[in-house]
Amino acid sequence: MNWYPNAFIFPVDKAPFTDERIRKAIHLAVNRQEIVALAAQGAATISGPIPPRLLPNWALSEEELLKLPGFRSDKTQDIAEAKKLLAEAGYPNGITINADATSQSPANNLWPLEVVVPQLAKAGITLKVKMLEWGAFKDTEESRSYDFRSRGTLAFAEPHDQLHVRYHTAGQRNYSKISDPVLDQLIEKQQFTADPSARREIVRQAQMRVLDKAWQIITMNQYIWAVEQPWVMDFPISANADLYRFTWPETVWINK
Repeated sequence: MNWYPNAFIFPVDKAPFTDERIRKAIHLAVNRQEIVALAAQGAATISGPIPPRLLPNWALSEEELLKLPGFRSDKTQDIAEAKKLLAEAGYPNGITINADATSQSPANNLWPLEVVVPQLAKAGITLKVKMLEWGAFKDTEESRSYDFRSRGTLAFAEPHDQLHVRYHTAGQRNYSKISDPVLDQLIEKQQFTADPSARREIVRQAQMRVLDKAWQIITMNQYIWAVEQPWVMDFPISANADLYRFTWPETVWINK
């Protein structure tokens, strides 16, 4: 299981994403089940801000997500509501949004975007996609000068890391430039709450805040497989099977 959910991200301090109605229209129009089936070839599960199969005690469950607008498999109501929100925001004839992608790590940065283009079109949202090489893609991300893209952002297997790194105003990988005092307070409060039940409720509130405001359009959490041989010693596989990042090769030895 990967350590982070895939999401469509955009700078929320930049028009048209400053308008919550535009963000919610995108959230509603996205078909997560289709993205799982096509972009991940079925090797994923729908996800909220915290991956439900990585941290089941902290995440919104898959069953719970499927009842929420935007995550429902039947998109009829969601598409109708998305069109209504666009009209209310001043775009009764639809809106065109610039987007970019890269072939580096296509499962995160390209394929979900390819799948979502016709999905958004059903609600009147046109994505104009531009391909970037990896260096330019990262440069625009660090400078927050991009418009719309598909992305996965690494965070470790602990609720605070999952929330703080992406959604807190001071988060190191808050590429969406989210800055919400209510959300910041929830993220900070849960970090110092010792009672597991009380902390779990605060973590839940933080996740629902992210979804309700549609600061990112979270889609899925992809699977990762790793093959392990019993005679390869001291080569621990991490929680997300990310071997090349989290293992020290000099500690490995062969017992054969």
